[in-house]
Order: sequence, then structure tokens, then C-alpha cells
Amino acid sequence: MRIGLYTITAAATLLFVTTAINAQSYVTPSPRRSPSCALLSGGKIHCFGGQTGAGQSLKKDATLFTLDTTKIHESFATQWEQITDSINSDIYTAYPRARAIVAVTEDKKNMIITGGQTSTTNGTAFQNLVYNVDTKAWRVLPTFDDGVNGNSRRIYVGASTWVPDQSRVYFFGGTEIDPSHSWYYDNVLETNLTNVLFASDNDSSKIGYYRMTTLDIAQDATAPWQVPAQQNPPTLSYYMQASVYHPISKKIFYFGGLVNNATTDQLVGTSNVSMSEVLTFDTANGAWGTQIFTGDLIPSVRRSHTVTLLPSGQEILLYGGTANDQLSGVQDFCYTANLETFIWTSCNTITLENNSPPYRTEHAAVLDESKKLVYILFGYQDTKAIVNTFNTVLTLNVTDPKKVEFVATSQDLFTSAEEPLSTTGAEETISKNSDSTNNKIGSIIGGAVGGSVGGSLIIGVIVFLIIRKNQSNRKKSLAKQQENENAEHLSVDWDALEGGYSETCPLPAGKKDQQYRSVTKPYDRQKSLVIENGSATTTVASLLVPDVNTNENALVPDGGARSELMTKPDAFIGNGK
Repeated sequence: MRIGLYTITAAATLLFVTTAINAQSYVTPSPRRSPSCALLSGGKIHCFGGQTGAGQSLKKDATLFTLDTTKIHESFATQWEQITDSINSDIYTAYPRARAIVAVTEDKKNMIITGGQTSTTNGTAFQNLVYNVDTKAWRVLPTFDDGVNGNSRRIYVGASTWVPDQSRVYFFGGTEIDPSHSWYYDNVLETNLTNVLFASDNDSSKIGYYRMTTLDIAQDATAPWQVPAQQNPPTLSYYMQASVYHPISKKIFYFGGLVNNATTDQLVGTSNVSMSEVLTFDTANGAWGTQIFTGDLIPSVRRSHTVTLLPSGQEILLYGGTANDQLSGVQDFCYTANLETFIWTSCNTITLENNSPPYRTEHAAVLDESKKLVYILFGYQDTKAIVNTFNTVLTLNVTDPKKVEFVATSQDLFTSAEEPLSTTGAEETISKNSDSTNNKIGSIIGGAVGGSVGGSLIIGVIVFLIIRKNQSNRKKSLAKQQENENAEHLSVDWDALEGGYSETCPLPAGKKDQQYRSVTKPYDRQKSLVIENGSATTTVASLLVPDVNTNENALVPDGGARSELMTKPDAFIGNGK
């Protein structure tokens, strides 16, 4: 009898534990910036990595979260699930990553993550990954072999665009961490670029994907990486821009960001890109060009923003961003534009409940086409020294692009400023560390259904064991991190003026004559980048936004002091500095 009772008790205990583990569990991700997010099939938003913390305590993350928008309609911030059972998870959990370049295939089955700022604690990270939502499996993609420039370049803050007609990802722009050389050889124009390093950071290069570059993610692709034929390629280097593919015109549009000269004939500093003249690439014929955008209010210059193609396939939503990394987000945070009329329309008057802050920078934006909703995920609001980072989700109704509005929510949208923590160096966070511990504890407690005093004791034992295990893992991780350098590429001084010593690529004897060829200025000089004498109905944003000169009705490049006005993507007025 007693043996039978023990058996029943053991069975009941096992059943309770199994129920607790298998029950639906939710977690609240740490506030973060620069994550990689995508809405995949099944209506689930997936977000990977990013940076948590503030100031010098910024830590990269390697956690994969998912939010089921088909089931969750309120309290988004506390209704995420952490994916811990994906196949080949070690290829991403060991390498915390932020500011990666993300793209999604047309069928929404694959999230493609390339480059980014990665932790070197566990060695060199895989640069290119793809996650399949059906198989819940990660796969390493081939590296980009850029010839003499290197075959494992670490590129980030570039733009990636999935082009369904070609079944390829199109990459352009970005910068490189720890380049192999202080020069870059342009294989398209057969030109040496010798002004490629940032003067304020010789471990970073202005050159990412300098020419349009494509990637086929198919496992049987014979030539996955290609640099297609291009007409009138730009000679400046672009980064931190946002891109969308327009399926009707088959063009990719690049909005905002920064531009810099990497050649030696004209040494100029970093400049903002005007939102009134937009760089374009025709995927059908490989032609680069520009498109003038007008409107009653032109968006101010910005970086770390998002641009989303809306369900109509004709309109875009521009959201957030900042004009200077050391300042708060832009106040003119919301615009739509039509890709046939090329007219900007402001939606800056929309407000959140209780006057919660709508501004976001280094956030993510994903579209739910069926519901005609755009989700604004994570990001920050204030300066980098004291950062308002968010784990909230803002929802925008974009059914009518001319009447964009926030969807009501019961979330607490206010987030207190995070003071920088007293740490020695930049500590990396991995999915097995403290954040993961908190997530697992929340999962068990939140997921357990029913129970009794005995059940509570079981939960307590499980929580204790998890805490003990993760404390051990944390000590091991910190010990490894102490061996790694404290310095980390948290931010590049994008606004620094460039100059100094430069080197050149060692050219073969037959190409020596190409070394000093003049750089082609491919753009039509009859089109100005800045509308200097706009009509009374064409003005730049009149809000108090850095780097906007309303007197001249022009966008002044960012840099702390006045720099030359930008007239073309490839030319500057006056002498370069």
C-alpha cells in the first residue's frame, strides 16, 4: 500500500513538473536597441540580439525572442517567448550581436542576418546566418569573398533588401570593423580608394558593400555572392541608410543615413543625406540614379531610422531616427511617402496615450500586411550617455497612409532613464547569463498552471537549481571575458572629419595606370540634392531638429559646425575640408 502511495505521489509530481514545463510561458525581454527583427509566417515577430544597458555598460545580446501577434493583442512587452530549442543554436548563442543587417524572404520563412557588431569572446563569429521558422533551424551562409579586400569582412549598418523577382538579397553600404587594409580596391571602376579609415577610429573603415552586392541563400547555389553589372555607380560611401524595394518600378530606394568620401581627390567629412533627393538602384538594368521627393514638409536628416513598404505596395512609412548620435531622436518622427508621386506627407501630430514619448532610434519596424499594422519594436529615445531604452511595442494602423494613427494600448509606455553601470570594460551578455536566468524563472513561474503547496515547493526547487546552474555559467563566462579586450566598437564617430596618411592597394603591373585615374562623377549635375529655393509649400521640417538650416531651406550636413552643402551624392560645393 505504502509503495503504491509512493508511486502515485511520484507520478503526480512528475505530471506536475511536466505540465509546468510544457505550459505556455511568457517573458519580458530586457530593454534593448539595434535588434534584428522580422515578422515571419504564422504571424510571429522574431527579434534577435541587440544591445542592452546604457552608456559604457552597453552589452550585446544573443537571445532569440518571438511574439505571436495572432494570440497576443495587449501587453506586448510581457508576452514574448524565448526560443531555446532551435537547431544549431550554438552558431548564434555564442556570439552576441547588434546592429546586424536583416532581411526576410518573400514567403516569410527565412530571416537572414548578416554582419553586425559581434562579440569576440568566443572567437570569430559567423558573419552570415539564416533562421528558418518552419524547421526552427539556423544555418551558416557563405562568406563574401571581396578579392584583395578580404574574404571575411565584418560589415554592419548597411542596407539589405530582399528582391523577390531575383530571389536574392541586395546589399549596399555600411562600414567595416577591423579592416584588413587601410585602402580599398574598387573592382567595378578599377580604382584605389585610399581615404577609407575614419580619422577618429583607425579600426573602422568607411567601406562596407561599396558596390551593389547580391546573395542567393539557396543551399545548392553555385555562386551565392555576386556583384552585378552596374551603371553610373556612386563614388561616395553610404551607411546607416534604410531601404525598400518597390515591386512596380523594380527599384530599391535608399533613404537618409550618412555619406563620406573615400577617395583622395576630395577629402571631406561625414555628411547627412538629404531626404529630398533619394538614391535609387534599378534591379532590372543595374542603373543607379536619384529621385527628387517633395511635399509640404520634408523630413529632417536622420540615421538609425526605419522605412517600411506599406500593404498598397506604393506607400512607405518613415519612422524615428536621430540627426546626431549624441542627441535625442528627431521630433519629426513620422512621415509617409508615395513611390509614384514622390510626395512626403507628415504624420507627426499623432500622439500616444498619456503623452508617452513616440520617438524611437535604433528600433526595428515590421509590417503585418494582413492586419495593416506596423509594429515599432524596442529602440531608445535620449542620449547615449543616459538612455531611455524600451521593451515596449508601438502599433500603428496604416490602413489609410494619409491617416496613420497609433493603436490604443494598455502598456506602460514610460521607461525610466538607465544610468550607466559601474563596470570595467564592455561586458558581453550571452543567452546563458543573467538575462536568460530571469527569462527562465519568469517562464516557469508564469507558465505553471494550478498547483498546491507541494507544487510550489517543486517550483522553488526548480528555480533554485536553475539559479545555481546559471550562476556557475555566468562565472565561467565572465572569466573568459576578462581575457578579452575591454574596448568594444560601441559607436563610430560618424561626424569626424577625415584626413591623414593613406596607403594604396598593391596593383598588378598591368593595372598601374588605373591607380591615379580620376574618379568619375556619374550623376546628372542638373539635379540638385537640396532644394535651395523651394516654394512656400516646400520646406524642411520646422521643428527644433539638429542640422536643419531653415533660413536657406537646405539640409546642413551634421558635424558640430557648418560644413559644405551637399549638392549631389558625388559632389560638394566649395572646397572640401
